[in-house]
Amino acid sequence: MGINVRSGKVMNIMSVTYETPPLVEAVCAITYSESGNWDPTVPKLFSERIREEFPTINTRSATVCSGISEAAEAEVSTIDVTSFMNTNKNIEVTIYEKKMIVRALEPYPLWNNYRKAICDCHSALNTIIDGKKCRISLHYSNMIASDGQNRYNTDDIADLFNIKPALEGQLPGEFSDFIVGCEFANSDDNTASRMTLTTITEKTENKKNYILYICFNSKDPMEQSGIPEWIERSHDGISRLFEGAITEHLREKFKPVKTDASRS
Repeated sequence: MGINVRSGKVMNIMSVTYETPPLVEAVCAITYSESGNWDPTVPKLFSERIREEFPTINTRSATVCSGISEAAEAEVSTIDVTSFMNTNKNIEVTIYEKKMIVRALEPYPLWNNYRKAICDCHSALNTIIDGKKCRISLHYSNMIASDGQNRYNTDDIADLFNIKPALEGQLPGEFSDFIVGCEFANSDDNTASRMTLTTITEKTENKKNYILYICFNSKDPMEQSGIPEWIERSHDGISRLFEGAITEHLREKFKPVKTDASRS
C-alpha cells in the first residue's frame, strides 16, 4: 500500500524527531473553573506581561453557546476573543472568558519551547485572574495521506497502524471509511487519555487521509501548581501512544532522525 506522508521540516515536538512529521496540530487548552476576576481589562493586562515574546495581537468577536434554555434551545452570546502570536510565528495563544488555548504551528517548536510558552502564559494570566483551579487538556492531531484509494481492508490498516477496525464473520471485507478509538486507563485517576483513528476526505483533491488523534485531559479541576508536571507527564504519554500506534513500516516513512535533540 503506497503512502504519502506530509512534507515538512524536522519535527521534534514529540519524543522522537522526524524529518517528515505527520503532526498537523498540537493544542493545550486550560479552563479556569474557579475565578471571579475575568473582565474586559484582562487581555490588555495579559498583553503587557507577554508582549516581549508575543508581540502580535488580534481581537475578534465570536459567537458561543452559553447554555441551553428551558425550552431546550441553545443560548448564544457574542464574546471578544484575543490572540497573541510569538515572534517566530509558530505559537499562538488565544484567551477568552476564563479560557486559554496555546496552539503550536508550523514550523513546529521544540517541545521545551512549547511547554515553556504554555507555563509562562498560564502563569501570566493566572496572576491577573487569580484562578484557584482549572481543567486542562493536551491534544495532538496527526495526518497521514493515502495513495488516493477509496476502499480499504484490515490488511491495509494493519500495515500502518496497531489500532485498527476488526471485521469478522459475515461482514464485508472492504470498507470506504472507518473510525476506531479507545480510552486508556492511567495511573493518575484524574487524567483521561484517548486515541482515535479515522479517515477524512479532502474534497478539493478527492483523496482520503488518515487522522490519528491523541488527547490527554484532566477529569476534574486541578490545582494550578500541578500544571507543569501534568503537562510534561501527558506529553510523554502522548508520545508513547503515538509510537505504539504506528507500525515500523509507517515509522520509517516519517524518516526518524537518530538524535536526542527533542530533549535538548
